[in-house]
Amino acid sequence: MTGLFSGLEGPCGSRGLAGARQFAHDPRVRQPGAQEGRFDDAPRHRRVGRLSDRPGSVSRARYQAGYKFDYKFGERLYLSTLVQWDQDRLSGFARRFTQTLSLGYRVLNSSGILWDLEAGPGSQQIRFTDGSGDVQAIGRGTSAFSWKPLPRLEFSDNASVFAGPQNTTVTNTAALTVSVVGPLSTRLGWFWQRESNPPNNREQIDSTLRATVLYDF
Repeated sequence: MTGLFSGLEGPCGSRGLAGARQFAHDPRVRQPGAQEGRFDDAPRHRRVGRLSDRPGSVSRARYQAGYKFDYKFGERLYLSTLVQWDQDRLSGFARRFTQTLSLGYRVLNSSGILWDLEAGPGSQQIRFTDGSGDVQAIGRGTSAFSWKPLPRLEFSDNASVFAGPQNTTVTNTAALTVSVVGPLSTRLGWFWQRESNPPNNREQIDSTLRATVLYDF
């Protein structure tokens, strides 16, 4: 059933990519009529699922949804709030709620280049697949970089760190997006994630190569 919601993705590694297809709405893609340098306050929603290339075996089924809101103080400084939920049962997380409040700064905004940095405190409420739970204070840091060398071509790299006393999650997503026609775009991206202390000695690192279809609305 995972593929109905998130598409199919093959695991990266010695077996290679089995195939990928994903539908998503990415608010970092500039909205029609948006002005250069404006912040997009649209909610950020994301669902991810991955099936193994071995018949009858699921290697990854991961889901994530969240809402992010940025309030500008000026041309560069802003306040960012994030509420996020994710589930990764094969990594030991039945559910994980995250809330953060961060101060953001736009480092670059020129010649098609945007670079935002954010940092601030937050908290996580975690339920593990074995039924146990944990609550931890965390620190959040992110880097969001995008470059448009051509009107229809964009390179982006988004990195994040959620650091806590029990576990630290580090993610990075690098992608190349090509605008096809109107609101329709295609994207080839690479996702990498590391959990410093996953429950029950699960794997620390996960990486995925994704081919994505985006519809901007």
